[in-house]
Amino acid sequence: MYPDEEEDGLTNIYQEYEFNGKTLNWVQEEFSLTSFGTEQITRKIDVFEQRLYGYIHPDIVDTISFMFEKIKKGYDQQYVAEQAEKDSAFRDHLFDSIAQLFSKNGVRWVEHIPQDAPQETLFFMPEWKFPLLSGDTIYSDSINAQFLLIDMWYVDCRFCRLAMCELSSIDTLYDESLFKMISINVSDKDTAKISQLVKNLNLKSDIVLAYESRYDIEMSKKMGNCQGHPQLYLIEMKTKQVIWHSCGYYEGFPKDIEEIITAKK
Repeated sequence: MYPDEEEDGLTNIYQEYEFNGKTLNWVQEEFSLTSFGTEQITRKIDVFEQRLYGYIHPDIVDTISFMFEKIKKGYDQQYVAEQAEKDSAFRDHLFDSIAQLFSKNGVRWVEHIPQDAPQETLFFMPEWKFPLLSGDTIYSDSINAQFLLIDMWYVDCRFCRLAMCELSSIDTLYDESLFKMISINVSDKDTAKISQLVKNLNLKSDIVLAYESRYDIEMSKKMGNCQGHPQLYLIEMKTKQVIWHSCGYYEGFPKDIEEIITAKK
C-alpha cells in the first residue's frame, strides 16, 4: 500500500498479487487507487505469461514455501529483461484503466498525428521479414500495394481488439493493388490463442508473428516511436513514408485512413 504517495494525480494506491507456485507465473493482480482526489478506480486483472524469476524476494519465497534455490538456479538476468519487455500485459492493462477514466471525462487517450496539423518529423518503414501464422514468410519487398497498413497488437490488449474489430470493416474495401493490411502480433507465443482470436474477429489480413525476433520494437522506433498498443501505421509504399500513425486506439479511426487513401489515390 502507498497511501501517502502521489504519482501523476494517483493516491491511496493498493496492489495485491496472486501467482501460481507450480508454474511460477503471476496470474492475477488487483489494484485500487484514487485519481486526482475524486474518483476511485478498482480493477482485477488476469495476467498471462508474466515470469517471476527476477521479482520474488527470498523472504517472501520462504514464507509461501517456494523452492527458492530451484528458482534461483533457473534465473537468468538477460532472460528476465527480455521477458519483461515481451510481457507488457500489466502496463497496458493499467493504461487501459486510466484510458477509461479519461474517456469518461471526454479526454482522448491517443497520440496520433492530426491530419490538419503539419508532421514535424518524417518517419519511414524499414525493411523487414516475418513468419506468418500460416507458416509462410512475408517480406516488406513483396508488398505490391500502393498503401500498407500495419497494426501491431497482442491478444490480451482490449484496445487492440477494439481496433481490430474496426479494421475488419476496411480490410476488404480496396483492391490489393491499392491497399493491403498486415497484423503483427508482438508478444504471444501461443499460436492457438492467436488463431482463435483471428477466427472470432473474422480477420482476412495476413497475421504476422514477431514474438521470436522482437523486430517490431525497432520498427516502432523508426516509424513513430510509439509506446503501448495498438500501434497503427499507414505506409505509402512508393516512398516507404509513414503518412499516418496512431499510438493507441480512438473511435472511428478507419474513417481517417479512408480519407487519406481517397485523397492520395
